[in-house]
Amino acid sequence: MKKYNYKFLLRTVYGRAYPRIFGTIRQPSWIFFEILLPVLSIIAFIYVLRSFNAKPEFESFAVIGGSMMAIWFNVVFGMALQLRWEKEGGNLEIYITSPTKLSWILLGMMFGGGLATSLYSISVFTISSYLFGTSFLWSNWYKAILIFISCVVSLYAVGMSLSSLFLRFGRSFEYYLELANEPIHFLSGSYYPIFSVNIIFGLFCSLIPITLGIDGLRQVLVLSEYPTFIDWRLETLIMILYAFIALRFAKFTLAWMEKSAREKGTLTLKWQ
Repeated sequence: MKKYNYKFLLRTVYGRAYPRIFGTIRQPSWIFFEILLPVLSIIAFIYVLRSFNAKPEFESFAVIGGSMMAIWFNVVFGMALQLRWEKEGGNLEIYITSPTKLSWILLGMMFGGGLATSLYSISVFTISSYLFGTSFLWSNWYKAILIFISCVVSLYAVGMSLSSLFLRFGRSFEYYLELANEPIHFLSGSYYPIFSVNIIFGLFCSLIPITLGIDGLRQVLVLSEYPTFIDWRLETLIMILYAFIALRFAKFTLAWMEKSAREKGTLTLKWQ
């Protein structure tokens, strides 16, 4: 049975989480991109809803969905592509030759990025709610926190598992991510109830963890009756299962790639 130096693991996680937690203070421009731009998107959509005299609960749908999408973009561009960027910056060789593990390094990025992005998402939610006077069922705050944490962990676990694939298959995956932005907005139901379209369509879209997170938060926070098919408790369990499977997959793929890089030396070459 393998024995791990847990003190070294914690130091690795802290070392990679630190710049993501405190980097915002040193780069105020991140606040503009991570908070103000999502708020502008929510404002635009709410004015569209008001132009059609939509019910007030639809504004609540837009605020919750728009706030959660900030997490998705950070997972995709701040987690899944991280090892690819580290390779281009020349840091990947240091990671692989160091006594630590790639999975530990990504775990630190996951904790740091998850905490920072959660603060961004909460800020977007707070600002948007204040601007439009949107009301929510605050008595269910503990349920909302449970759903929110499960969603963030599952999303970052998926990002951690994708990082090895994006590193292996190169820059072309970045173009696919760019193309997937708008479809993800649609498939996640960020601005509309996902199960109001069709049950089969909603179940298909539930393969994306953020869809379950948005749907669960609307169930417990929206004042009026919310059209859904899966209870928020089941959605939380499914997101936890997603996180477990993604972390196991990430551990396997990263260990295989790290072993291949040490033996063959092909992963860190510029032309690979």
